[in-house]
Amino acid sequence: MRYQDAVYFRSAPGTPRVVWVNQYVASTLRWPDAGVRLTQDTRYPLEGGSRIRVDVTGDLELRLRVPGWVTSGAVVRVDGEAQTAGPDDGTDGAYLVLRRDWRPGTVVEIDLPLTLREVATPDDPSVVSLELGPTVLLARSAATTWLPVATAAWRRLDGTLDAPLVPGDGGTWHLGDLVLEPAWSGSDERYHLYLRRSDATIAFAGADPAADSGVPDVARPDGRTFLDTVWSDGGFADRPAFLEAVLRVTHEFAGLGLLGGDEARRVLVAAARCDVGRAGGPAAPGAPAGEEAALLARAPEAAHTGSAPRVAIVPAEAPAVSGWHLRPVALTVSARADAGQTAVEVRVGEAPWTPAGAGPLVLADGVHTVTARAVDSSGRERRVVREVSVDTRPPVTTATVRRLGARGVEISLSAADDVSGVDSIRWKGPDTFWATFAEPFTRALSDEPQVIEYTSTDRAGNQEPVRTLVLPGWGEPAAAVSVTPPTVVP
Repeated sequence: MRYQDAVYFRSAPGTPRVVWVNQYVASTLRWPDAGVRLTQDTRYPLEGGSRIRVDVTGDLELRLRVPGWVTSGAVVRVDGEAQTAGPDDGTDGAYLVLRRDWRPGTVVEIDLPLTLREVATPDDPSVVSLELGPTVLLARSAATTWLPVATAAWRRLDGTLDAPLVPGDGGTWHLGDLVLEPAWSGSDERYHLYLRRSDATIAFAGADPAADSGVPDVARPDGRTFLDTVWSDGGFADRPAFLEAVLRVTHEFAGLGLLGGDEARRVLVAAARCDVGRAGGPAAPGAPAGEEAALLARAPEAAHTGSAPRVAIVPAEAPAVSGWHLRPVALTVSARADAGQTAVEVRVGEAPWTPAGAGPLVLADGVHTVTARAVDSSGRERRVVREVSVDTRPPVTTATVRRLGARGVEISLSAADDVSGVDSIRWKGPDTFWATFAEPFTRALSDEPQVIEYTSTDRAGNQEPVRTLVLPGWGEPAAAVSVTPPTVVP
């Protein structure tokens, strides 16, 4: 079925007149046999909703689709007057239904609030996409490793984000340091479709500074953090359900030894002070006191005071713009505990645990998952996981030349990089500029030898030294082709 064929559906001949508006597209529907004409005026999906002129006389049932991404309710107006969406004249599955005696020129407006949503992947809740209404947003970036995004302080009760999304130039939006564009923009910018959720602390939306507990967003052994666990179902029906979930997860993490008694109480205070699900917006001073007292009365009786040991993995230097380290990277693993001695171990990938030594851990080429864990004298354990990408060598390009008769050659350039992968191959001749060319290309031979320069770049940002390919004059034998420097595979 073609997309444009699904914009409208109509009822069968001989039955009462019904029109389904399935897509919001600037368009005109003509149904002459029934005397119906609809004209849509909309900038959807840049804006949420549509203005529909209905030219018909008499009875007509108009059904307006409400997309699944609409979370805060659609609003329909007829000639400027809001319509109530009730069981008799409102909803039928995913459609708002208008039944009335129409006159030509009636204007129906439907508002579909565009909300920003963070949509987790099914197999890893920390990997998310950002969606604005029906539009998937891409994050522009030259990095080839994960881009972080922190959203805890923006999340509403229903899981949507009340984020400071600012319109930019060229149909883009700015969200903090991220530049976002629609997936359908057609630009040639490099982008990320998926981002890595990276909230430093357990925090909730709200103007009260106490809504950020300051407690690290610790993770269970399976990698799921406190906030991942709270928001695992996407949202809540009401504020009591949200507070109950925070309380439940606080008990769970305290029971695992990941939260101390003081930390658990700070998290519960943050939940009580936040604005998530609070009717009428931010609470008046002192309003959260009742909720706070009720939560603290049910706080976990943690066996320990203070925090579980803190552990950190710190690289000696920052990575390149690509997110990769371009030389061997030294990692320092450090830990501290509120009381007692701390045993610190580290492992790379699935290798056995080894004590974290006094010196740094040095990583060579590869994508490494480094895990450090610290255990205090009370047996409480905390882990931190860091992905470190290292690629110290540029790609290696191979040039193949095939003679095409007496006066031409076909040149094929292929590159290999076993770590980050090849990003691009570029070449230029005596009469051309640097160009990215993935397919074989031909060159006409001339009276004099020609020099073709070429190089390749990997996804980490390493560039191969420029190499030259000397093509012979048209009268010389094909064996006269030379490559400088010679291809050497490390």
